Amino acid sequence: MSESERLITDRLILRHITLDDAPCVQEHCGNWNVASKLSRVPHPYPDGAAREWIITHVEARAKMTGFRFAIVKDGSLVGVIGIEAMDIPNAMEVGYWLGEPYWGNGYATEAGQRVVRFAFEELNLVLLQATYFLDNPASGHTLSKLGFRKTGEETRFSLARGCEVAGARLELTRQEAGF
Repeated sequence: MSESERLITDRLILRHITLDDAPCVQEHCGNWNVASKLSRVPHPYPDGAAREWIITHVEARAKMTGFRFAIVKDGSLVGVIGIEAMDIPNAMEVGYWLGEPYWGNGYATEAGQRVVRFAFEELNLVLLQATYFLDNPASGHTLSKLGFRKTGEETRFSLARGCEVAGARLELTRQEAGF
């Protein structure tokens, strides 16, 4: 596998998500405590939704519009992290989630550091953006540890909650990240 297909950290492997991961994605995203923190995940999470979502990844990678990675610890999928194209040239949005049993272990920060490096070193991006719901301060803390700075607030629709939710916008430039 090329470097962009498998990213390694001290404790984690970040690899492409496969259809074999669908049951685990289904289980984690089916948890209200996970889904409610995300904008694009419905709740209840429909059967087959994980498989449909995973199928889109190959085309996104080929078009260079999205790179999503399974976060794997000791052979188990503990979450997902990725970057997705935006309307701004040479910029992508970072998004991630962890299964609830894996919260509080630093996995999001560790995976995030590696994906930031991938974005700036391998994809040569100039800007990364991210958002989080204000009632999820743990995500804001993770993004802050990655070097992201808050640029404003907005509301985003949450499929799981079925309403607009207050959130924060953040960004990290290539220069700020030291690349």
